[in-house]
Amino acid sequence: MPDFQRLVRERLPALHMRPERESEIVAELALQLEQACAEAIAGGASESDALRMALALYGIGTSDADVLGRVGYAPRPRDTASNTWDNPYEMFVGDIGGAQNTTGYGVFAPPIAQAARSYGRGATVANNVSADYIAQQIYAGHPVLAWGYSKGFAPDSWNVPGGGVVTTYKGEHVRVVYGVAGAPGNIIGFYLRDPAYGSLYWTPGQLMANMNVFGGVSNQTVTVY
Repeated sequence: MPDFQRLVRERLPALHMRPERESEIVAELALQLEQACAEAIAGGASESDALRMALALYGIGTSDADVLGRVGYAPRPRDTASNTWDNPYEMFVGDIGGAQNTTGYGVFAPPIAQAARSYGRGATVANNVSADYIAQQIYAGHPVLAWGYSKGFAPDSWNVPGGGVVTTYKGEHVRVVYGVAGAPGNIIGFYLRDPAYGSLYWTPGQLMANMNVFGGVSNQTVTVY
């Protein structure tokens, strides 16, 4: 969790009151922020939910809050003046309960893989994968976290601390692919768990169309083994 008292003090002007009273107000506001943050985390994010589901297949129980702590979570809104924000290849960007691409975003594959490894499992990141690649992982008994989109897709980008620009997209969403129908070379469909919509069955074409909405930016996977 971030230091909410520091965040409150940074965002409030001088209150011009006794130091002890100012400290009381800051502490009260910080507690309210912390509680709101905890409630948002309890609601889950698609990335942390998806990893939690994958870990559960190996008998590992955890929470979204614990996953986010291992991924890296220090929420702050997008700085629209300079178009600067954090890097989703390094941490969860924004507030888990925020509006996507303004006050909240998400995280890409590398930090999720790192979090999976911290639970004692192996994890492999792969981009621009095919339906055959995903099927091979499932045949081997390994669930695959697949990035794609949910709704409202649009390209986006922002500056990141330390220099550089990260290319992202609106509608970023992650699902767990855990089953496949058909034999190798004749894949009929995939069974998925969507943190927002529950169980899904998609044809290879449906899965690839969703994952390839923004090329290699959206076509990201983490195989947990």
